[in-house]
Amino acid sequence: MKGYKMVKMDGTAYYDSKTMYEVGKEVIAEGPKDGAPCGVGLHISQKPHGPLEYNAQYPWRLLEVAYEEADVLGKDTDKVRVRKLTVIRELRPFRDLGLPNADKFQNVLERIIKIKFEPQNDKSKRRIRGLVRKHIEAMNKFDSKRQVKFKTIKFYTIKEWASVRASVWASVMDSVMDSVMDSVWASVWASVWASVWDSVRASVWASVRASVWASVMDSVMASVWASVWASVWASVIQKHQDIIGPEFQILEMGAVLIGITDDGIAHVVMLGKSEIQ
Repeated sequence: MKGYKMVKMDGTAYYDSKTMYEVGKEVIAEGPKDGAPCGVGLHISQKPHGPLEYNAQYPWRLLEVAYEEADVLGKDTDKVRVRKLTVIRELRPFRDLGLPNADKFQNVLERIIKIKFEPQNDKSKRRIRGLVRKHIEAMNKFDSKRQVKFKTIKFYTIKEWASVRASVWASVMDSVMDSVMDSVWASVWASVWASVWDSVRASVWASVRASVWASVMDSVMASVWASVWASVWASVIQKHQDIIGPEFQILEMGAVLIGITDDGIAHVVMLGKSEIQ
């Protein structure tokens, strides 16, 4: 019988960081044969993306394993617990999950994890202004009926954004950008399996939050993550590259374009010098 296992990059299990999984090798962990899917033993999924529902985090290695019915200790509709398995082969970590545009999606994620925060400075602000203009031009081209105005940019440190978020956020959500992004999300949702989406999102979020966004205060975490995740998924939809491209470049600079309000003000959060850890 066939199943799937996700392991760390060094081949060890997420559960104990000790049990090693290697192609062609047999793995044994004796446990009680009580029918329960959880407990002592080797846990494998019946679907390629199944391990993401538990404790696997990006980056992961995806393995195909084989086991005998006689070695099953317990199971449910998603997971099987066995005493012995053999690693058959290593699969492609994204494409073999069944995700659309998997290679592009993986590339975008790897770019995100390499993001390094830098403090605000005149050079970075000038570049961000140019990227915001490109972003708005693309949005206006995409939706000719509702044009986004652009007057200026307001830059905030994390501390400054925390103090104004409540008042600015409502305006951002009511802006035309929200309607344009709705169109982007509609295309994304139409092309992504909902079950895989939830699993991948939870796993990647745990990894990205720990490795990239740890220095960002909780008061802006939701805003930052919403922007990151929208960019990740929308970036795999080619027809929206012109809109998302500049926004993603802003993210790669360690800044977040929160949104553009109806009065033509773009709101950008970027760490202040005192906030760099």
